[in-house]
Amino acid sequence: MNFSLSDFSSKIQAQNVLTKIEGALDIYYKKRAEEERKEQINNLVKESITLEDLSRAFANPIKAKKEYIGKSITVKCELEAIKEANGFFDLDGYKYKVRCFAFEAFGEWIDGHDLIGYTNDENFVNLSYPKDVVIKAVLTSGNR
Repeated sequence: MNFSLSDFSSKIQAQNVLTKIEGALDIYYKKRAEEERKEQINNLVKESITLEDLSRAFANPIKAKKEYIGKSITVKCELEAIKEANGFFDLDGYKYKVRCFAFEAFGEWIDGHDLIGYTNDENFVNLSYPKDVVIKAVLTSGNR
């Protein structure tokens, strides 16, 4: 960008140039913030695991509890639906159905089973389902 000012420029000309510079900086900082946000999301996706992987980890419950319970984890999943929790596992919050196409029976992974997760995050209510999400949260409990 070229900005022309001299000692003979009027106050209005100087203000116009400064307004253009301010606008250019705003565009730059917005673009940079957007790129940083995309990079953060990409990093989250890269470090995330799926609920299927987490379920497999709980095949060894002692190791999985040490590794995951109480720790902040990032989980990538496709949520199919959400409804209020039934009170068996979580008195407050919501139960969401994760689109998943495998479960273990007789030591084999077989198609057809859905995984269920629980949350007290109100933001889940505002989503349109089905929805792909990356969730960063502290795992409070888990099992196969």
